[in-house]
Amino acid sequence: MAVRCNAGIQALQRAHTISAGRARRGWIILLVANGIPIVQVAATVGISRRFVYTWVQRLLQQGLEGFADQPRPSSHHMPPTPALAEQHDREVGERHHAAC
Repeated sequence: MAVRCNAGIQALQRAHTISAGRARRGWIILLVANGIPIVQVAATVGISRRFVYTWVQRLLQQGLEGFADQPRPSSHHMPPTPALAEQHDREVGERHHAAC
């Protein structure tokens, strides 16, 4: 696999201020670029083959910008709007009075 960004990836690997994730992604690409089979790269880095393919594709499509950490979808719930909170309070109050 010919990688045009090989020098940039090697610079990322040597940098002291990048995230561990970016360093791992650079390691993946360097191994693949050096002809190491995907199965062996996945085992060496400790990830699935699917993610090795994902990072190779992202590099080919987006270049080094594709290595940036991207925000993950949040699992936190949005706070209720005031109208929903008031409705909830009324319903809870009605249930409480009905139970008494």
